[in-house]
Amino acid sequence: MPVAPLASGTIVGGSQGTAVDPSLGGFFASAPAGAVTTLASGPWGAGAEVTVGPSYGAASQRVCRHLEVRRGAMGALQHAVACEAGAGWVTRRLVTGVYNGEGALK
Repeated sequence: MPVAPLASGTIVGGSQGTAVDPSLGGFFASAPAGAVTTLASGPWGAGAEVTVGPSYGAASQRVCRHLEVRRGAMGALQHAVACEAGAGWVTRRLVTGVYNGEGALK
């Protein structure tokens, strides 16, 4: 059975994700891989530390980046993905990924 291609910019599963404010979107767009920012507020709450991975072209034909998010100094590490979406960036939790034995993305 043939599968119809996704519309440009569509994420599998429907929802585009959680929109981020323009300053965080600017960080996602221009920061080098490994750059870190601490949020005053945002989708993960105040004090969350976000580390960006390298940019890549997703199957949705958008530019995306893997993120590592730590909520607070002793918070658990969470993985997410951020993608360009029209006039800004959106984030989604990472649904799949290859992990090494210590919980880091390969």
